[in-house]
Amino acid sequence: MPNTAPVSAADIVRALAAARQARSNAYAPYSNFKVGAAILTQDGQLITGCNVEIASWEEATCAERSAIASAVTQGVANERADFIKMVVVSTQAAKPNVPLTLISPCGACRQVISDFCSPLSCTVVMDDGHEGKVFGFDELLLHGFRYNQPISPLPRMSCQALEKTALLNPHTGNLLEVARAVKANAARQVQDLPEGAVIMTTDGRAFCGAGVENGCTALNMRALRVAAVRAVDAGAAKTSSAFITKAAIAVPSRGRNAQAALRQSINPALVAEFFSDDAEITVQIDENPPFTLRASDLFSWTNQAA
Repeated sequence: MPNTAPVSAADIVRALAAARQARSNAYAPYSNFKVGAAILTQDGQLITGCNVEIASWEEATCAERSAIASAVTQGVANERADFIKMVVVSTQAAKPNVPLTLISPCGACRQVISDFCSPLSCTVVMDDGHEGKVFGFDELLLHGFRYNQPISPLPRMSCQALEKTALLNPHTGNLLEVARAVKANAARQVQDLPEGAVIMTTDGRAFCGAGVENGCTALNMRALRVAAVRAVDAGAAKTSSAFITKAAIAVPSRGRNAQAALRQSINPALVAEFFSDDAEITVQIDENPPFTLRASDLFSWTNQAA
C-alpha cells in the first residue's frame, strides 16, 4: 500500500528536531557513540528512540529499532503493518559534509525497517547537521528479504492507559494484567508468539513493552528489552543505569520448560545492566501460575536443570 502523500519539508524539520532530542537520552557507555531516531507513521505520529547498549553487545538496540519497537508497543502496527512513512536518524557525528558511513542506518536496522514499511514509498533522512540528506528506502535496501505470515491483528490496546493503570496500582497481580494486555500490540507476523512486559522505574514511571518479531528472526526484540529501551528513550537512565525496580512479563513457553522459556525471553545481561539487585521480576509462561524472582537470583534460576 503506497503512502497517501509524500513527506513534506515541515515533516522533515519536525522529525530531525525529535531525533536530535532523542539522541541526548542515548545510553552508550561502551561505544560512546550516541544516536537518536524518529519515525513518522502513516497516521502522522512521531515516535522516537535512542540507542541502548548493554555489556552483552549482541543485545544492544539501535535508535531506529528502539523507535520501531516503541511504535509497535503503542499499537501502531495493529492498525497498519507498513506503518513507517519516514525514518530520521541523527548520530553524534552529524555535521555538514559528514561521510554517509557515519550517519547512515546500519544493515540490521534496514532489515527491520523493511518489515514495517512499503519500501518503494518510505523516506529515510540522515542528519548531516543541516537540513538532512534524503533518500528513498529502496535506495538503501534493494530486494530486501521479507517473510511475513498473514496474521489477523488484534484490537489495539492503549499503551498510555496501561501504563497509567500500572502506576495507579503497582502491585504484582495488576502489573501482570498489564503485561498480558499489552501482548495484543506485539508484532507477531513471523512466529505468532506474542510477549508483553511492564517495568517500574526509580523515578516513579511505568513503561510497557511488546515483543517485535521480524523476518530476520535474529533481530527479534523481546518484550522486556522493549520496555527497557522505551524507558531509556524517556530519560530513565540519566541518573542511574539500575533504574528498573520491578517488572512483570507474560511470555509463551515455545514448548519448553520454564527455565528454557525464560532464557529465550530475558537476557541476563539486560537485567544486570538496568535492574536493581533487589528488583522483583514476575513471570507468567502461557497460562501457568505466575512466579516471582529477584533480579539477583535470575542467573542461577535460569541455569537450573529441568
